[in-house]
This record gives sequence, structure tokens and C-alpha cells, in this order.
Amino acid sequence: KPQYSSDNTAYMVVVDDCIHAMLMTEAFFASLIDKPVASAHQANEVIICLSCESREELEGLIARARAAGARIPHPLEDHGFMVDQGFEDLDGHLWNLVWMAPQP
Repeated sequence: KPQYSSDNTAYMVVVDDCIHAMLMTEAFFASLIDKPVASAHQANEVIICLSCESREELEGLIARARAAGARIPHPLEDHGFMVDQGFEDLDGHLWNLVWMAPQP
């Protein structure tokens, strides 16, 4: 959404119109907080997890992340009832994608 983006921010819709994210430059982010900015390359605080509509969607998103330069820390895990895989983005943040098999 361009109206919410600037030279310091990028507003994006992650899923339909129900999950949104605001990406910020480090300098702008630092101006909004009263603590030091942590480096996700040095330590992790959270793993952001998103649900996928299908295994194919999950695998496609992982492929796109890898093509964009993301690090894939572990192979796809198939637990039977659920499939998941994660990636580390270029800034070191951890994302996990999960697909839950429909239950009878």
C-alpha cells in the first residue's frame, strides 16, 4: 500500500487484507524506541509463523524466499498432520510456514 510507505518504510499486505507488516529502515525504527536495536544476526527473539492454504503454497513460498537470498535452516518437515519449513530473511529474522492437513 503506497500511501503507508515512504523512504523509511514499506507497508505490505502479507495475507489478503488480514495480516499486514510494516518494514522500516533501522534508523527510523531506532527513532521510535528507547532501547538499542537488536541484531537478528546475533540473537533471535521470535519466529514469525504464517499458515499456508496448501503444501504447494508453502513449498512455493520457501522457493521464492530462497531465490531472494534467504537462508533455509532446516529441510521441510512432514509430520503427517502438518508440514512446516522456515527461512531466515536477509536481516536475520526467522519465519516459519506451516500447512495443517484437513482433519476428517
